[in-house]
Amino acid sequence: MAAATDEQGEDASLVPEGGQWQGNAARNPVVAFEEEASQPTAAPVAGGGPATRLVPDGFTTLVIRNIPARYNQEMLLAEFIPDGSFDFFFLPYSFKDARTMGIAFLNFRTHASALGFQEKWHRHFLQDHGRTKHLDVAPATTQGLEANLQQFNARTTARFQRVGMLPVFVDEDANILDPLRELQRFGRI
Repeated sequence: MAAATDEQGEDASLVPEGGQWQGNAARNPVVAFEEEASQPTAAPVAGGGPATRLVPDGFTTLVIRNIPARYNQEMLLAEFIPDGSFDFFFLPYSFKDARTMGIAFLNFRTHASALGFQEKWHRHFLQDHGRTKHLDVAPATTQGLEANLQQFNARTTARFQRVGMLPVFVDEDANILDPLRELQRFGRI
């Protein structure tokens, strides 16, 4: 699967370097499988973008593309209501451009929850979204909560904390957890 891209089509993953998000350039069998598996499962609809992308069995992390840059975490969480089905939400931030990057990552507790979210939101619009680009919901390159957390360290956490863009952690009862405590619990800071 190709790595996540921002609104300009630039490669974007969870690895910050110099304030910019860099993609995973390394090719490996897992990435090759993800690339093949994330191809559209049907022909594009007339006048529309890509059809729904297959979420391979066991995949739980989705990338949501085409999020307007004016959206912040609170606005998205008001629409992607934390109901306990997902445990991790991250809205990458470009320090260079001082804005969000137009993509978000959600890790679900189960594969079925990820499929349900994709079915509900793929090719739909957010409430305060223009009508030129619909959301594109696809499997993310990095899968699972712990794998996604590997992208964070003390330096990146401090940078995100300064701009109020730390990842959001949600427990099974839909309670928002303290992000610093969770990052510490997972040994990331």
